[in-house]
Amino acid sequence: MHPDSTEIPVKKVLVLLDVDGVLIHARGYRAGIRAAFEHMMQRMGQMHIAAPDESDMLAFEAQSIIFEWDSLALCMAELLNQNPGLHA
Repeated sequence: MHPDSTEIPVKKVLVLLDVDGVLIHARGYRAGIRAAFEHMMQRMGQMHIAAPDESDMLAFEAQSIIFEWDSLALCMAELLNQNPGLHA
């Protein structure tokens, strides 16, 4: 705005709608990670391997890993690293 201008600054309002609640509670994303992991374990015949739990999700978030597909890929990579005989 020019110093000699008589324009009044416009106040802008931002409205954020959290329709499905995932911005407040990440339960849906976490359930998706667990379901995808369990699907992979079923396909690999390894149903005895537990899916990531709440403490695992919190550990990822503490390291700024907040995208569910990143954390799922890391879980799968570590599983395959620890068990070289498994095949995805």
